[in-house]
Amino acid sequence: MDKTQFLKKVRFVGDCWIWPGKQSKHRLSYKFFIGELPTEDKNIPRGERKIVGRTCGNFMCVRPEHLEVRTRDENTEYIIKNGFGIIGTLTEKQKAHIKGLAEKGYTEEILAEIFDVSQKVVHYILTGEIRNFQNHQPHDQSE
Repeated sequence: MDKTQFLKKVRFVGDCWIWPGKQSKHRLSYKFFIGELPTEDKNIPRGERKIVGRTCGNFMCVRPEHLEVRTRDENTEYIIKNGFGIIGTLTEKQKAHIKGLAEKGYTEEILAEIFDVSQKVVHYILTGEIRNFQNHQPHDQSE
C-alpha cells in the first residue's frame, strides 16, 4: 500500500483520521508522513522500548499530528493520566488469568510479554492501583 491508497481508505472524522479496519495502521501512517519508525529492540526492557502512541486517545486514529514516539511505560502513563483506557484492553477473564499466573510465580515482566501490554499495566492490575480498565470509547465517528 502506498500513501495515496492509504489516504483513500481513511475516514476524516472531526479532528481525527480514522482507519476503517479492525487493526489500526498508525505505524504505517507514521512511516508515510513522519519518517523512520522506532525499532523493537528485544534487548531493551519492554517498558523502555519505543512505540508510536496517540495524543488524541482514539485508538483507530492515524492522523500524523496525533502520533508521537514514546516508551511503552510513558504511553501507559499517558493513556491512564488522560483517561483514554488501555491499549489492547484486557477482558475481565484475561485480568483474572494474569492474577492467577502471578500467584503461580510468573513475574510482571513475563506477564507483560504474554499479554502484550506494558509491565505497568500488569502492575496496576495486580496491585489494584488503577481499577478503571474499561474499553475506550472512541470519538463520535458519525459524519
